[in-house]
Amino acid sequence: MKPRTPPLPRSRDLGDLLHQHGLRATPQRQIVYDALSGRAGAHLTADAIYARVRRKTAGIDRATVYRTLYFLRDLGLISQSEIDDQRVFEVIGERPHHHLVCQNCGTTVVLDDAPVAAFVRAVRRQADFALSTPHLVLTGLCAACQRAASPAKK
Repeated sequence: MKPRTPPLPRSRDLGDLLHQHGLRATPQRQIVYDALSGRAGAHLTADAIYARVRRKTAGIDRATVYRTLYFLRDLGLISQSEIDDQRVFEVIGERPHHHLVCQNCGTTVVLDDAPVAAFVRAVRRQADFALSTPHLVLTGLCAACQRAASPAKK
């Protein structure tokens, strides 16, 4: 994976944001970004994003969607994760967050950045190692699956 550029400041208008940094704002980039940002908190596959784009316009092919997603990811505007063995994308919000995914039922829970940030600081302090954790997906068992797996109490 190539190194990420520092995240750009957030803006509702992708065109303005790209122009501020000397980048071209193309209609294709805006349409792909809108397809993803229109679903706040959604984790969409590239194919799902492509389907949303195709509903708006037939003039954008699958390769353009993929290139645009990787372009936006490398700028730090969207994140890419593996959830349930699928590569998914989501718009990076104002507040960093992470995901807990149940390996049994697939439930996904959003985790605030505070515990992860504390862990990152502790690793830095104890091991003098700088972790890069813009977005983590941690697997385990959700509360319901833990209860279902524990023996009944008599």
